[in-house]
Amino acid sequence: RFYATQLLPAARGLVPAALLVVCASTSFAAFAPYSESFDTNVSANWTIKSAGSNAADMVQNLVATYIEVKTSDPETSIALYGVITELDVPELINKFSNRLVKSIETMLSGAADLEFADVRLVTNMVYIVMTGVTRTIFEQRAGPAQIRKLHAELLVMCQSYIQAAGVARKGEPVHAA
Repeated sequence: RFYATQLLPAARGLVPAALLVVCASTSFAAFAPYSESFDTNVSANWTIKSAGSNAADMVQNLVATYIEVKTSDPETSIALYGVITELDVPELINKFSNRLVKSIETMLSGAADLEFADVRLVTNMVYIVMTGVTRTIFEQRAGPAQIRKLHAELLVMCQSYIQAAGVARKGEPVHAA
């Protein structure tokens, strides 16, 4: 944690690249189990809670679980966001992202109340908003108050979007035209 939160930003350009590679390797070792644990907890938690639910409840469970995992150890989240760009591990990041996207797509496809003309696009938009906003908040080293507000704000954004993008299973638009 110390490496990612204090040493790396201070060391850029001041220490040999080989030392940063060793430190980055240590960070990679921390990221791999974190991503597996994160994926397992998020996917299992919202899949169980969301089975047969309406889209708004599904997204509420998704966002709540995602934020819970990210904020359960904010120092680790901040540290990993701080070093992930230093690591050359696109296959690990892609594997993690693809699993998360597939889980969200499966969830949204099973919404009891909504269907989507392009569920893959809707899934990607929810994923990008959720992960992008969260990453930005942590990279900016937001304080506890801002991190607490993150959940409510993400929920509004994601639920509003899926309601606007979805059509009622009966064929009627869910949102006002």
